[in-house]
Amino acid sequence: MKILKGRLEIVHTTFKNLNFLAGLQTVEANAFGVDISGNPGLEELGLTNLTSISGIFLVTMNPKLKRLKLPNLKNAQLHSPYTMTPAVSVSFNSPQFCLTLQEAKILLNYRKINSFVFFSKVCKPGNPTKKICVAPKVGCENLVGDLKIGPKFDFKKVKSLKFIYGSLIVKDTNLTDFKVFENLLEVVQMNSTKLAIDVQGNKNFQNATISKLQRVYTDHMIGVLFKNNHNSLKFDFKSCISIRNAVNGPDNQFSTSFDGLSCEDMEKLKKPNGGK
Repeated sequence: MKILKGRLEIVHTTFKNLNFLAGLQTVEANAFGVDISGNPGLEELGLTNLTSISGIFLVTMNPKLKRLKLPNLKNAQLHSPYTMTPAVSVSFNSPQFCLTLQEAKILLNYRKINSFVFFSKVCKPGNPTKKICVAPKVGCENLVGDLKIGPKFDFKKVKSLKFIYGSLIVKDTNLTDFKVFENLLEVVQMNSTKLAIDVQGNKNFQNATISKLQRVYTDHMIGVLFKNNHNSLKFDFKSCISIRNAVNGPDNQFSTSFDGLSCEDMEKLKKPNGGK
């Protein structure tokens, strides 16, 4: 079978893998497309020729599942018409579960997918390249892991950075703004216990705008935190709105905090000396 027009549901089985579906290339569905859930022995999907999926994609509660193993997946046009059901849920699998960078980019494409639930991480690349790295370096565009910036950080290493699959942590630096991140497009943190952006103790920091930032993915209640930076930062209402609009969509009102203030709180503040 190469093309399935309808739903693929594999639940409560004893399969270790799904190699018997290795020929499958396309799943076309209007609502539920793929549901692979509650399979206690499943270690990998192994749908090695799957290139395109539509509908809803659920891979949940498979306690031994460590990898999807979807090396040829190119297109995921996923949409959920249901309020309580996300278009993509990859959750409650093995604690060692991770997505490859390619899988993450496809399944987290917010232009083609309207809602997400991920309890996962991105696998560390086995063979880092110039553009894919696990520690910041000149020329790297995709960083897999947290980016921690302190007082003596070499900012040339992040000039080309576009994607962070981890947290952006900036503490106790002399930065005044985020102009060093001139190419940063996305910050993706799939660990619900971690902040996506954590900026604290930067006494000269006055402007939080990241000029090209398009999306911040976080499952943390407050995904973006600015605390104990320059006092004027709490009047930077426009930066707050810009960042918050990037956090999982524009309706996430409590996802961004500037010294405990929401964007609306900041808008009401008046600058000292009558400033606007």
